[in-house]
Parts: sequence; C-alpha cells; structure tokens
Amino acid sequence: MGSKDSIENKEVEILENFQKICEILEYMHDLSPALVHINLITGNIFEVGNGNYVLAGLGNVKTSEECEAIMSFEELQQFKDR
Repeated sequence: MGSKDSIENKEVEILENFQKICEILEYMHDLSPALVHINLITGNIFEVGNGNYVLAGLGNVKTSEECEAIMSFEELQQFKDR
C-alpha cells in the first residue's frame, strides 16, 4: 500500500490532468460557434507526452446550434409520443 504522501501526490496529479482537459473543453466552448463533444469518455482522452492531452472521437463533436436542434427535436418527439 502506498504512503500518504504518494497518495496525495497522485491526487494532485489527477486534479492537474483534469484541469488540462477542462481547459481543452473551455477552448472548444469559446469558439464561435461553440463546439460540444457529446461523447466525452476516458477512451477519448489521450496523453501525448509532457503532460499534454488530446481529445479523440471528434466525430461526436457538434456545434452548439446542432445540439440545440437535436434537443428541440427530442423535446418535440416527447410531446408527439404523449
């Protein structure tokens, strides 16, 4: 079992990596139109060295307008199905 220090160091590393991934998503969301990754899973996140990350599964990226249209269509379907 690891020491308390090594566990705390691992927690810090995980949080730092999570922050880097959040920065990628923030960049995508700040574009115009905003891009939304609709299938963000661990299998779509890759470390490429030096603590840098890239997102895969970009076929699952939609613009914010596309997401709104999809959501509106799904909402319409719910009313239709009642």
